[in-house]
Amino acid sequence: MTSEEDDAEAYLAGLVQPLLQKISSFPAPTFAAAQGACVGVGLGLLLATDVVYVAQGMFSRAMPADELLDNTREIVTRVATGATGAFTASKELVAHIRDQRLGLWDTMAEENAEQARLCKSEDYAEGFRAFQEKCEPQFKGWQLLLRRANL
Repeated sequence: MTSEEDDAEAYLAGLVQPLLQKISSFPAPTFAAAQGACVGVGLGLLLATDVVYVAQGMFSRAMPADELLDNTREIVTRVATGATGAFTASKELVAHIRDQRLGLWDTMAEENAEQARLCKSEDYAEGFRAFQEKCEPQFKGWQLLLRRANL
């Protein structure tokens, strides 16, 4: 399969969303555990369950003061050279969900549409290619992000 053949919207609407609806409508309480940031399908899973447990330090990391700047620079570099289009879209989607106070199914519909849009991006195709070839992706979305921010 190529990145052009991948239909994320159909996958999410046809498989993931029905699964999340079953979890949400399950008659007994449902539970989820999260270790790390939850966006995309992970966020949908958390929203579909009744009780969510998270790991300590899920949103930040404590470290010795003498390691703070080096560790921060390392993660910033990984994020900046990663799939920045997807990171930006996730951040914007979470803000949209919060600001519009969307329910679970409206949230899933918004995510499906955003995933479909992202699947047409150069970064998605690059990530898909790198995964198939078992090599490091060379994402370019950060260039678009800098232009968008007028930097």
